[in-house]
Amino acid sequence: MTETNVLTEEQTGSKTAKDRFIAELEQLDGVQLPRWFQELRADGAARVRECEFPHHKEEDWRFTSIKPILRTPFAVAKTLERVPAGDPALEQRRLPESAAELVFVNGHFAPELSKTGGLPKGVTVTPFRQTDSQHEGVLGTHLDKYIAARSNMFTALNSAFLQDGALVQAEDGVKLDQPIHLIHVSAPGEEPLAAFGRVLVVTGANSELRVAESHFSTAGASVPYLNNVVTEMVVGEGAVMHHYKVTEEASEAFHMAGIRVHQGQESVFHSHNITLSGRIVRHDFSVELQGEGADCQLNGLYLTDNEQLVDNYTSIDHAKAHCTSWIGYKGVLDGRSRGVFTGHVMVRPDSQKTDSNQLNSNMLLSENATIDTKPQLEIFADDVKCTHGSTTGGPHERVIFYFRTRGMTEAMARGMLTYGFASDV
Repeated sequence: MTETNVLTEEQTGSKTAKDRFIAELEQLDGVQLPRWFQELRADGAARVRECEFPHHKEEDWRFTSIKPILRTPFAVAKTLERVPAGDPALEQRRLPESAAELVFVNGHFAPELSKTGGLPKGVTVTPFRQTDSQHEGVLGTHLDKYIAARSNMFTALNSAFLQDGALVQAEDGVKLDQPIHLIHVSAPGEEPLAAFGRVLVVTGANSELRVAESHFSTAGASVPYLNNVVTEMVVGEGAVMHHYKVTEEASEAFHMAGIRVHQGQESVFHSHNITLSGRIVRHDFSVELQGEGADCQLNGLYLTDNEQLVDNYTSIDHAKAHCTSWIGYKGVLDGRSRGVFTGHVMVRPDSQKTDSNQLNSNMLLSENATIDTKPQLEIFADDVKCTHGSTTGGPHERVIFYFRTRGMTEAMARGMLTYGFASDV
C-alpha cells in the first residue's frame, strides 16, 4: 500500500468521523445555558467545522495513528449517568486528605458524589453550571483563551460539546496545603460514548495550590469510549502550583487530553503526569513562560502493556528571560505496546539566561515493545544553557544475574529494577 493510499484512507475516516460529530452538535440543547457558555460552544463548533482530524502526515502526529478512534461511532454523553455512592472504583481513588473533591461522570457534575465544604476563604472550587456573576470575569478572561490559541480537532470538540467543568480559583496570597481533587469517571453504556471534561485553574499572585486529576472508568467497562479532556491553568505572579494527573482508563478506551499552562513572573509550576492504562492515550502538554524568572518542571511516567499506545507531546515556550525548565519523562513498555515522546523547547530571541533541560528514558521489557522519542530544542538566544537527551534499553542482564546469585528469582530481579527505574518520578 502506497503512502498516498494510506493518507486517502485516513482522510476518508476523518471526514466520516467529523460528519458524525457535527450531526451530534446539531442535537445539543443550550437554551438554559448562560451567554458565555453558549458563546464558548459556538466558537468551538466553528473550529470543529474548520478543522480536520490529525493524521500521520502531520509532524506532531507522525507516530500516532488515531484510526481506531475515527472508526468508532461515538454518541455524545448528554445526560448524567448515575454511579452508586459506594462504587469500589471511585472509593479506592478518593483522597481522604483532600480539601475538596468534585466528581464528574461522563463530563457531567455529580453533586451527590462530591464534597466542597471546609475550603478556606479565598479558594473557589465549583462546577461551571453553578458559577454566578462574580465568576464571569475570570471565566471570560481565561476559559478557552489558551487552548484556542493552539487548537486541534480534539480540543475544538471539547469546547463545542462542553457540558460542564471545574473552576478552581485561589485569590492573591492564599496558600492551601491540602490537594483539590478532580475526579473524572467514565461510565460506558451499551454503545460507545464520548465525554468532554474541562478544568480551569487560576491562581492569584503569591498563592499556592495543589490540584490532582484522576481519570478512570467504572468496574467492568468493556465498551470502547472516548474521554476528551482539556485543562487550562494560569499561574499568577509569584504563585506556586503543583499539578498531578493519573490516567487509568479501561483497556479499550481512548483518552485525548489537551493541557495548557500560562505562567507569570517568578511563578513555579510542577507537574506529575502518570499514565497507567488505556488503548490510545495522548497528552498534548504546552507551557508558556510569560514572566521573567518563571520555573517549570514536567515529570511523567507511562507504563504500557499489550497493544497500548501512549503519546506524550510536551512543549515549553521560553518567552521571557531568566526562566528555568525541566522535562523528565520515563516509560516502561511491555508486550507489543508503543510509546511516543516529543519534548519541544522554544527559546525566543529575548529569552536570555534561559536554563532548560530535558531527558526521556525508556525501559523495554519486551522485544516487541517500541518507543519513538524526539527531544528537540529551538534556540534563538545566545546566552542560554540547554540540554536534551534520550535513553532506551532493557534491564541489564548482568545486574539480573547478580540479583539471582543473591537468591532472588528472575521475576523478582526484574521487578526491583523496574521499580527502581520508575520510582523517582
